[in-house]
Amino acid sequence: MAGTSWIAENDGSQWVFGEDQSFFWYQTKGETDDNYYGGTYEFHIGQDAVNYLTEDLSSYGVSEEEITGVFGSAEGYTLDNFVCFSTTNTTFMLNGTEQLSDEVVTSYFGFLLSNGSVLDIANMNTGTYYGFVKEE
Repeated sequence: MAGTSWIAENDGSQWVFGEDQSFFWYQTKGETDDNYYGGTYEFHIGQDAVNYLTEDLSSYGVSEEEITGVFGSAEGYTLDNFVCFSTTNTTFMLNGTEQLSDEVVTSYFGFLLSNGSVLDIANMNTGTYYGFVKEE
């Protein structure tokens, strides 16, 4: 994920992952001075993602058996491209005003599809689905 940029299929927002484990999710691609989330991220893929989900994020109650049951349930869903990651939001700018007073951690899981060009994930707190296409 480091050094990549992704465009949301539903609203055109842009999620940028830095080489230094920082991220920014901009409401509008290219508008980086307002209306964004920012912070740090921790990214896992494959068996490492399964371990992260079932051990570090055990409070969500997802077992290894449950997650491996998803593999093969749709075309391209395999252990090799299973991802699980967390963001620690340290800033949320909305209409020129900081919205966060404390850090907020959000975790996601899903799949990196189409040779790494599509990110198909769900927010583990809200259940919201997101589809992203990698910017080249």
